Amino acid sequence: MKGSDEIVFSAGAGGASIELTTAIDKDGLEKAVQAAQQADVKRFILVSAYPKSWREELYAQVFEHYMHVKKEADTYLAESSLDWVILRPVALTDEPGVGRVHAGLSVPNGSIRRDDVADFIVAVIGKATLSHRIIELVGGDTPIDVALQRIP
Repeated sequence: MKGSDEIVFSAGAGGASIELTTAIDKDGLEKAVQAAQQADVKRFILVSAYPKSWREELYAQVFEHYMHVKKEADTYLAESSLDWVILRPVALTDEPGVGRVHAGLSVPNGSIRRDDVADFIVAVIGKATLSHRIIELVGGDTPIDVALQRIP
């Protein structure tokens, strides 16, 4: 990380197991934050998870653990000395991106294309005025650059 201005952490276990989720999504994030601090990286962008607090359906124990760990990771980064942005995309799909999203401090349930999340990350990089923000993302009708400008 030495010499980097910004770090993007988008690693995840994908719900493989409780142990792997803890190792990657929690412990891995904590180690990356510590390494960024030691390397004097100024900004850390974390791709996290959209909070699933609506419980009309039952989730597997691994998924519940995943959501718990993602919240712990968000808190760990937010309490660090780094400048940070946390992105919380809703359910991801694999269709080609369209370059349009709905982004904000809170967005409705839904889905978003992985490509559009990646393009949004690229747009966040270098935008130093966006600091200490949690941004939720869902598919939408707003071009990514316009959606990003609307974030307070």
